[in-house]
Amino acid sequence: MWWWILTGLVVAVLVLVWLVLQHQTDLLGRSRRHEETDPEVARALREARRDIDRGNQYPHRGF
Repeated sequence: MWWWILTGLVVAVLVLVWLVLQHQTDLLGRSRRHEETDPEVARALREARRDIDRGNQYPHRGF
């Protein structure tokens, strides 16, 4: 019986970690927050997100 509780706690912790990571890695959300205060940072964040989406996150273009 106790393993059901333990399984529920593990699942809850994993969901919480996933939600926190989703919030921390939202580059476009960060660019929107920086748009008014620092447009240069906002532009850099948008470019980083675009590069990640295109698969260009490695500047050396592979080996």
